Amino acid sequence: MKLLWIDEFPIKNSYQNPIDNGTYKTDGSFKKYQNGEEVYITDKGNKETKLEKVIFLSSDEDLKANSSLEDINFIIDKTNRIFEELFKNSKKEGKIMVQFELGKKKNEIQFAVRDDLDLEIMKEFEKRVNAEKYPNSKRDKIKFQLIYKVKSFNDTE
Repeated sequence: MKLLWIDEFPIKNSYQNPIDNGTYKTDGSFKKYQNGEEVYITDKGNKETKLEKVIFLSSDEDLKANSSLEDINFIIDKTNRIFEELFKNSKKEGKIMVQFELGKKKNEIQFAVRDDLDLEIMKEFEKRVNAEKYPNSKRDKIKFQLIYKVKSFNDTE
């Protein structure tokens, strides 16, 4: 008999449990197993067209000192109305990032897209968002992003 340390113990990959490939239950659903344990697969959700998330790029202190919750909600609501009006019937899918940089005298808005988005609708979206008047910050600049999905799954990155 030979005594081995745990990390010296030989691992045999020659046997693979057939249940690790998954099984169908009697009700027709599919269950996936790994090493005899059920593996839960995270669902990406449904393809939707909506605001997916808001990302604040400024600290909480900067946001509180230079803006108000009402101002930020006003910006989000106004942008959402434009987005929903334009993209609700879009046939193409993708993601849109709108970054707001609110300054004391001037606000800057940047756009980015991903995937196969309808660029004609995107041009109109940019034009209308840029035409709106948004509140400025009180002193220092603050930044935040709105991430929209158009006929897309949730972001898993």
